[in-house]
Amino acid sequence: MTRTRRSLSIAMLYCLVALVTVFAGLGLTRQYIPDLYSGFTMGINRLPFVEQLRAGLPSLPPLLSGEQGLIALSPENDSSEITEADSEIPHLIDEEEMRGVWIATVYSIDFPRVRNDKERQKQELIDILNMAKSAGLNTIFFQVRPHGDALYPSSLFPWSEYLTGTAGQDPDYDPLAFLLEEAEQRGIRVHAWINPYRLTMGTGASPQNTHAFLPEGSPVKDRQDLTLACGDGKLYLNPGEPEAMKLVVNGVREIVENYNIDGIHFDDYFYPSDMSYDDSATYEKYGQPAGLSLEDWRRQNTTTLMRMVRDAIKEIRPGVEFGISPSGIWQNKQSTPLGSDTNGFESHNRIFADSRLWVTEEIVDYIIPQIYWAIGTKGSDYDVLVRWWRNVTLGANVRLYIGHAAYRVGTDGLWLKPTEIGSQITLNRALGAIDGSVFYGYSKIAENALGLRDQLKELFLDTELAQDLKIAYPASGSTLSSANSYIIGSADPRYPLYVNGSLVDRTVSGYFCVYASLEVGNNEFLFTYQDEELAYSLIRSQPPAGGGGGGGGTVEPPKPVVLPKPLVYVTKEDETVVRAEASSNAERMQPLKKGVKGYVTAELNGYYLMDSGNWTYKPNVEILAEGNLPISQTGSAVIIPGEAGVEIAFRLPYFTSYYVDVTAEELRLTLHNTIGQPLLREGVDPLFKDEIAFGQEGMHAVYTLQLKTYGRLYGYHIRYDETTNILSFLFNNPLTLSASGLQKPPLSGMVIALDAGHGGRDNGATGPAGSRGKLEKDVNLDLALVLESVLREAGAEVMMIRRDDSYLDLEPRANRIRSWKPDLAISLHRNSLGADRDIRTFFGALALYTHPQSASLAGYLRDALVNGTTHHDGGMRWQSLAMCRLEECPAVLLELGFISNPADYERMTRKSTIQKEAQAILRGILAYMADSESKPVTESAIAAEIAEDPLTKPDNA
Repeated sequence: MTRTRRSLSIAMLYCLVALVTVFAGLGLTRQYIPDLYSGFTMGINRLPFVEQLRAGLPSLPPLLSGEQGLIALSPENDSSEITEADSEIPHLIDEEEMRGVWIATVYSIDFPRVRNDKERQKQELIDILNMAKSAGLNTIFFQVRPHGDALYPSSLFPWSEYLTGTAGQDPDYDPLAFLLEEAEQRGIRVHAWINPYRLTMGTGASPQNTHAFLPEGSPVKDRQDLTLACGDGKLYLNPGEPEAMKLVVNGVREIVENYNIDGIHFDDYFYPSDMSYDDSATYEKYGQPAGLSLEDWRRQNTTTLMRMVRDAIKEIRPGVEFGISPSGIWQNKQSTPLGSDTNGFESHNRIFADSRLWVTEEIVDYIIPQIYWAIGTKGSDYDVLVRWWRNVTLGANVRLYIGHAAYRVGTDGLWLKPTEIGSQITLNRALGAIDGSVFYGYSKIAENALGLRDQLKELFLDTELAQDLKIAYPASGSTLSSANSYIIGSADPRYPLYVNGSLVDRTVSGYFCVYASLEVGNNEFLFTYQDEELAYSLIRSQPPAGGGGGGGGTVEPPKPVVLPKPLVYVTKEDETVVRAEASSNAERMQPLKKGVKGYVTAELNGYYLMDSGNWTYKPNVEILAEGNLPISQTGSAVIIPGEAGVEIAFRLPYFTSYYVDVTAEELRLTLHNTIGQPLLREGVDPLFKDEIAFGQEGMHAVYTLQLKTYGRLYGYHIRYDETTNILSFLFNNPLTLSASGLQKPPLSGMVIALDAGHGGRDNGATGPAGSRGKLEKDVNLDLALVLESVLREAGAEVMMIRRDDSYLDLEPRANRIRSWKPDLAISLHRNSLGADRDIRTFFGALALYTHPQSASLAGYLRDALVNGTTHHDGGMRWQSLAMCRLEECPAVLLELGFISNPADYERMTRKSTIQKEAQAILRGILAYMADSESKPVTESAIAAEIAEDPLTKPDNA
């Protein structure tokens, strides 16, 4: 949303303070100067005389790229100069995030629960406000006209029947005035919610669509020409009649003139949705002469009413906002290319509400699309719709709030996920340019359904504010080669922050991201905050000349040099690294244990080509002799189940080269330079089916075993005993939970290795708080310590790579875990990307694995984190990372959010989030162990493409 920057002289501000102080001392503030009081308390930008001042000034330029919330700009975008008066104004507060709730009075849904009892009704209103305050909410949308009536003394509409049980009967108090008074004491804003057209509440089975059902005092009791009878059983004002429009507008005028209201709000009821009404006479009278189709005429009527209401409000009190909460789908893409990629009810074509037009022509101050579906809903996905609305409002002077279906929490399907609403709010904040949330379903919040109120408190109140302005990354003066760079940092959100004259929006805690375009050379930025100016620069290097032909041609890559004679080698390292190509960047294959013998036939780039067809760095092996290695022939080959696991053993003259290849359905074991023989089975084992295939492929013996359970191996250990000449592959038995009858915790007997990524001199990635906040190594350790406690309580023995800010390199770290022989290994990280990427668009939790035996665990952990926290679903992926390559047990690396994304960082540094992450990981482990027969990941997912993914870290993660 493009926001006009506030401008007011310091002298005017001091006069205002003095004036309000005098009136407040006399107790007359709200009664006699409601506009002045409202403007001062809710933000100086809303004062009427400031609005008039702004109206006479040239508009400031919009932020480049149309991005809101987390702005994008070019360094030269400084045409909007900050005045001296602006920089001197103390405590100018950015508009607070909207956190609202609708209070429905129709059918007494939320209020009043009792009738004809003003004291109990007053207490109900107090309880509503107190509940809202406790949940971190700051705005009430109070339904003051459910259907042609009023919950305030009106000269136009009769008293609502819901107050006393009788329409038109005075309840002996003013509910709206009482609510405003109590709300002011709690710092809560109030918007008067009006249903503009509905007059009665009949149904198809019990219709009330005649004037006989209108109460005495109804302004259209005797005006059938102003109404429409509908097949849904209700009577409506006729949206095409100018007098009906005028009645709606006058009703709004009455409220704005008599109450210090913060806003006027319309819901999503316009033309009746079932379209079972006859407005042909009105169309012939007004629509046909104008040359409009029936549908276009109806849409024009609705839009005309919106303009009339907006103009009336601004004429009386410019500071009062006008907003609408339309149904969530404007049009589907199948109806128009401009529509959302959905398949649902279209407000444009069914209720003739052109809500997109109201934004693009800035007819409203704010819009609250009712996106009443869950993330992942087929045909009307919350994720799809919130992004569509965000794009519609970008660049418009219309605030975007999202309407959430709190009423659906705990009902069915995806709404049984306890964190669905929290995940939606998290997604909103991560996307940026969304100014808050409003919830329909007050009772669900009040009763704390599925912990909803607790979740809102966590998201809205569990917040530590940033302090002084700090640019965290990249450092000023850094040189980059990219055309863009993000700039992340933090500053107290209670004070405005500008960069090159454009207002920078921040998260609730004050974290921000600016995504800047860079010209070649020095790019200067000026951050202005309170009375401070911070000069900042980034240097973009000259791109290298190239392309375009002119000599050279294609450079042929070097070719391997074939050795005159094969060389016999023996591996020197405990875990000798083997790669698919002769490069340190090539994919790592299964490592070889110390003492493996084989031969090499070629070399390239300091690498040897091994008999397995893979490469290893020359210093990893010792050359023993020239000539072919003698053929290894198995003296015996057996598969033996036991308490320690299922052992596949071969008697061989030396430790031959090998490769273990596991898919979701089978194990393929290859012994290189070996003449084999079929495996003999000694008993039934829990891992492999009876059939074992053996084949001799040239000089390689290949054994293929079918897994009993899809995708389930639990790690293996390889050992060669030079005394007995036995090469052993010991596959761990299936993991099982402790039997409930034994009265032991479920993970009793299990050993789980936890790795808190980075540490010591390795800080990991930097968040927007920089060094004065938590770095990646700190957040990882915070979670590891909590998770350690949670897993120990569940009965597991937990082995920690680090419990403090210590450093250990990657290979020693992996080898230490191997030495512990754990049942599971989990490495904890926070994701990040280079500064050239728009980090605002990357967020969510990601589970990484290398070996297919770890894919199932990765799937369960991913599902548990998505369902048990507010992390967005980043999926699961193959990645050859050091802490995933452990073959001794299922090993997963978790990337729990992007630390350089301001919204993700704000969430991941909360203690409440870390507690939820730990509990979710425990649930994922328990589900993985308990549900050994299920298929949580598909075969295609396990066999995912081995490719570099921009969401994952490089090989040093």
